[in-house]
Parts: sequence; structure tokens; C-alpha cells
Amino acid sequence: MKESSQQFLQITGSSRAAGAPSLSFGVVSPCSTCKNMLFESKDDKPSCPRRFLQHKAEEAKKNGVTEEVVPDYLLVKNNVSVFRHLFGIPPSTEYGNPVYVPEQKIVLVWVATFEDNRGFVDPETGEQKVPDLATLPTRIARRSFPTEYMICRPLPCIPAPSSVRNSAMDSFREWDTVMITRFGHSAKHPGTGAPFEADGYVEKVNPPGGFMIFPPRATRNPPGT
Repeated sequence: MKESSQQFLQITGSSRAAGAPSLSFGVVSPCSTCKNMLFESKDDKPSCPRRFLQHKAEEAKKNGVTEEVVPDYLLVKNNVSVFRHLFGIPPSTEYGNPVYVPEQKIVLVWVATFEDNRGFVDPETGEQKVPDLATLPTRIARRSFPTEYMICRPLPCIPAPSSVRNSAMDSFREWDTVMITRFGHSAKHPGTGAPFEADGYVEKVNPPGGFMIFPPRATRNPPGT
């Protein structure tokens, strides 16, 4: 992996170990309604990876750094669909998910895994402070999850080949259940083959029988704290 890619992975706190890809289940992050406005962790609340990357890019520009610190395609905020792009319809200025990046001709899907969001209880009262995301089986039920505590992956995913064939922008909606196949190697753009920063492949699933549920954690230590 090139030195610039290694530095970027250090910034995001992500890593790519050699070997077979790993499999996780989770949801499409609810970026359009998320209450997490933090670019760094604070008071037991995790940072938003998109706001973190935006902050890093703005800080670099402010300090006169001319080289690319964060790839531009990771800073696209809005849910520009292929339709809106072709017909010149102005994009939303708010965060959307998934995101279509016209320059790269690719769809990015930000996700949160069940294993990262198992919930926790208040250590003093013993009351459930944040529910286990995996215990909320439907999109409607998941809307009750306190998004200011949601831990999302540091990088977005790209749709699996099967999802691309089925119109990726229309296949994913916020809170959908998804399967994430995290890369065990450096990613490449599916069209050009150029180096590409992504967490893995993502595809929508409807698992029969739900998921195995684990007891919630009693304490919480968000990544980076």
C-alpha cells in the first residue's frame, strides 16, 4: 500500500490486515436524521466519521496544506442520485446516505455494524441507557435508537456487484439491514481499478430468524478515547 494510503488509514483509525475478508451485519447509517454533530468523541458519545473527515480536510486547508489529506469523494455530503446529476438538479446541502459521487461514478454507503452498537447500561443506576441495535428488528423500530450514540464505520462501503446490477441508489435506504464484507486487502475502484478508500462491500439482506443477541455492555469506551 502506498505511503499516502497508510497515512490516511492512520487518520481514520482503520486498518487492513492481510488475509480473508471479514463478515458483519448492520444497518445503513441514518445520516439524514442523525443527531451526532461531533467530529471527535465527547462525554461517552462517539464522533461522526463523516464530520471527522470534513474537519480534517478543513483543518488541512486552514493550515495551508496543499496535498490531499482526505479524498474528495469521501467529503460528498448529499444524496445526489444519478437522476439529479443527469438533469442538473441541485443537491441537498445536508448529509444523505447512500451517496452518488459523479466524478467517480460510484455509490458510497455509510454503515453501522451490530457488533459496534451493542448498547450499554448506566453503571450507576443499572438502567438501559442505549439499546442493543440488533434487538430492533425493523426500520421503524430502529428509529427509536439514540443516534448520538451510534458508532459508524470510519469509511463507507461500496455496493456488492449484485447490488450494482439492481440499481444501488434505489437498493439502499437508511436503517436497512445489510451485510458488510470488509476487505482483507487494499480496495480498488470497481470501474477504473485505481486505489480506492472504502471499508468493504455492502448488500441488503433480510435474515430469517433475526440475529444472535448478546448482553449489553456495562461501560462504554468509544474508539479514539
